[in-house]
Amino acid sequence: MVYASGREGWATLDPAVKGTDLIPLFETILKEVPPPRIEEGPFQMLVSNMDYDTHKGKIAIGRIWRVK
Repeated sequence: MVYASGREGWATLDPAVKGTDLIPLFETILKEVPPPRIEEGPFQMLVSNMDYDTHKGKIAIGRIWRVK
């Protein structure tokens, strides 16, 4: 269990002690959240947003599901 205040910018694992920064929250996320599963095979991407920039051209934003 992580106790945190986003408005005040602190996180702690002990509710009796007020934290000084958000490091305990970030360390818990890295430890507990599993990495994404990426399958082998040809490139596959689910595009969720498309945009156009006059300098860069077409921009596609999305999630990569599979990459070789």
